[in-house]
Amino acid sequence: MDYNCFTVEEVLKQFFAPLQMEAPTSFETIDHVAHINLRDAYLPYKRLIAQVILDKNSPRIRTVVNKTGNIETRFRTFPLEVLAGENNLEVSVRESGATFHFNYAEVYWNSRLSTEHGRLIHSITKQFQARHPRSPLAACVVWDVFAGVGPFAVPLGVKGCVVHANDLNPRSHHYLLANINKNKVDCHVTPYNEDGRVFLRERARRRLPVHHVIMNLPASALEFLDEFSAQREREEEGKEGQEEEEEEAEGLFDYLEERPYVHVHCFSKADDPTTEALAHASDVLGCELLNGKNGVSVHRVRDVAPKKEMLCISFPLPRYSELRRGGGGGKRGTKRTLDEEGKGDSKAVVQSNAKEE
Repeated sequence: MDYNCFTVEEVLKQFFAPLQMEAPTSFETIDHVAHINLRDAYLPYKRLIAQVILDKNSPRIRTVVNKTGNIETRFRTFPLEVLAGENNLEVSVRESGATFHFNYAEVYWNSRLSTEHGRLIHSITKQFQARHPRSPLAACVVWDVFAGVGPFAVPLGVKGCVVHANDLNPRSHHYLLANINKNKVDCHVTPYNEDGRVFLRERARRRLPVHHVIMNLPASALEFLDEFSAQREREEEGKEGQEEEEEEAEGLFDYLEERPYVHVHCFSKADDPTTEALAHASDVLGCELLNGKNGVSVHRVRDVAPKKEMLCISFPLPRYSELRRGGGGGKRGTKRTLDEEGKGDSKAVVQSNAKEE
């Protein structure tokens, strides 16, 4: 028996046993790339570990990379180093009935979220069909605020939904365009390269229809919920300087007769993640959200790290009058009008909060 007869786990266990260290055998696979996250204690042996993974998974795996730092950019990318194999991070992934092509170093992609992508896609289409049993999916309109390379937008387009898909990262936008064309959904999915707040405001200003809003930026998405409590500007001439009565005030999203569902992802480090996440969302939104009541639900997606969980909060968007009068908020200033810049540039929000991820 020689080296060829043993698995990755068996080889690394033999190596690290004398050092009284556990063998680091787990890694994420993205097409031909194996992505490992090594703790500091293993860094002196990183190339040996990578070579063993490459040897034992060839030819399926041709490149092994390690994350060298945290997500600290507004585009949610993290620094990588190639430890073994080809220096080629152009990958192609099949998921949710669609094919995605991108450079793994330039955009955010996590294969561990494939189940969540499929769950939410199924939930959106099933819920629309339940509410509109006589309407085709072509009548379902989705806004994907932080679309990335399209893991939600493209499969929804494949199913026939109309999707407005936005991402701030120019490289994500580039690959989103490519994936729309590759999957032949250009007649269903419209891409944008805008700030998330600008995207929401402009769609609402134009009174575009929407049934579901996806906000998949877990490090920062909750901070964008105050956009839904923005006040629509007076459009009639001669009323700009008049004080508005409470009952006359109109929210930016009040033009929607059927209230859309908002699906917002977030992280929590609390002992009770659901309660903490709902409290945070309620505070920003300006309306109390209670799990299991009035259409509100919380799905626990996965454990990101010890004592850090990813969740998805789904809720029907309340009307402006309910947001202003509802409990749960106050310090966020739910009467903020559309053009007030109290929250500042969302690029800075994403960058500061992404350091937590």
